[in-house]
Amino acid sequence: MESSHSIRKFLSVRMAQGSISSTSLLITLFCDAVTRHGGEIWLGSLIRSLTPLGISERLVRTAVFRLVHDDWLVSRKQGRRSYYGLSPAGFNQYQRAARRIYSNKQPEWDGAWTLVIPSFVHEDKREPLRRGLLWQGFGLLSPGVYAMPSQDRKSLYELLGELDVRDSVVIMTARAEKSSNGDALQRQVMERWNLAELGAAYQSFLDRYRPVLRYLSAKRIPDPERAFALRTLLIHDYRRILLRDPELPLDMLPNDWAGFDAHNTTADIYKCIGASSATWFSNTMKKASGSLPPADSVFFKRYGGIPERHC
Repeated sequence: MESSHSIRKFLSVRMAQGSISSTSLLITLFCDAVTRHGGEIWLGSLIRSLTPLGISERLVRTAVFRLVHDDWLVSRKQGRRSYYGLSPAGFNQYQRAARRIYSNKQPEWDGAWTLVIPSFVHEDKREPLRRGLLWQGFGLLSPGVYAMPSQDRKSLYELLGELDVRDSVVIMTARAEKSSNGDALQRQVMERWNLAELGAAYQSFLDRYRPVLRYLSAKRIPDPERAFALRTLLIHDYRRILLRDPELPLDMLPNDWAGFDAHNTTADIYKCIGASSATWFSNTMKKASGSLPPADSVFFKRYGGIPERHC
């Protein structure tokens, strides 16, 4: 991105490329921003916040309606105005994703795998369970067996509790024998988690956002409104890849794995524009009692610490 190209131009080009659902983008906005500014926002402010990305009022209203119907959002009326926040189920989904999106380090691995076998899950809950497991980084190791290289089961237990299927699945801990063929295990992982496709997605993300980081690192900071639009688009693009990533141990990944650079690039851009974008959002957007509150302490702990001033 040369100096003659602005963040405004980048946003316009990215949105013109398509492949961005207004409904999914709205989920990003709620999870990334609204949760850290009191949790509720006026519909008119939602429309205003997505205007710089070219999302029309009609698309926002349609997306909000779908998200309420799908139990991502809840609404309430006060006078003639409608206000929205994440539903309890939506907030729980956000918390599980946030642990991964805003982390500042790669989790350590002790060689243990968690296996989930949903043997007795009722048919109407199988798809929500499958989707939830994949978002946490589980892969389908073999038919009917989900696996993840970790023993951290906090998010797993939350998901099983919400779906009320805790007594319908078998959870096991497994380790590969040291004498087994490590190449065979790596091939299994490459195929089952489709790492080639995932790596290509990360590389495309880097090709798109590395020029943005260079632009920002040269102290060319966008105005706060554009900074917020950039932040929303950045997290949207990153989370769409990350939530398909099992975050496998280093020795199971290709040598040129782009996921680490994608995480660092996301964190560096976020730290550059986080404070100014959060100030613009709280000063400009509305809730029932007036302006939104400033970003809370959880926001400033993202990626190991968001500077209170831009980079």
